[in-house]
Amino acid sequence: MASSDKKKISVEEAGKILVDFSTDRNDLKMILGQLPENPEFSLVTVEYEMQLLKILSIGWGISYFMPEGVEKEKLAAEFWNLINLLSKDISLSISSIEKEIDYFEIIKKRLDQYLKVLQHSSKISGPEPDSVSDPASDLVSMIGPKFAEICGYEDNVFVIISGAKIFSLALSGLREYLESISLVIPDNQ
Repeated sequence: MASSDKKKISVEEAGKILVDFSTDRNDLKMILGQLPENPEFSLVTVEYEMQLLKILSIGWGISYFMPEGVEKEKLAAEFWNLINLLSKDISLSISSIEKEIDYFEIIKKRLDQYLKVLQHSSKISGPEPDSVSDPASDLVSMIGPKFAEICGYEDNVFVIISGAKIFSLALSGLREYLESISLVIPDNQ
């Protein structure tokens, strides 16, 4: 897409849109709806972990797809700051009815778990600008099994595929969005 065709948008607005996308549950519901009835795994666990993986996919994908520069740094920082604020709200809500938790700490722990898997790929540096193949698709095949392991169902093909799907859908949506916008950075920043 030519840069003149791209929508000009502030980092703050783009960050909010990406947080909204990362927490939207429609694709989670679609994936859960495709799972077999009476599965041999906990749907609650799979749904919870899919939501975490989707958030992590967007945060990680910003760094993966965007070229080095101030836009990438600012958008990544804005996204994670907004996720941190959202996490505090979630933590307060849950802590008021159950035990005390730190949702952002849970997110960071999961990110570390997924990054260990992704770092085993030699293609972690990002897609080549004019490449026909997308190294992100290779990463999808690595994430599914890790997702299933985190859920406690490492041998369940449905859980593996669910993790791979949410990761793939999140990255595809993110990539499409990033290609459609031009970030506006004020001169004083």
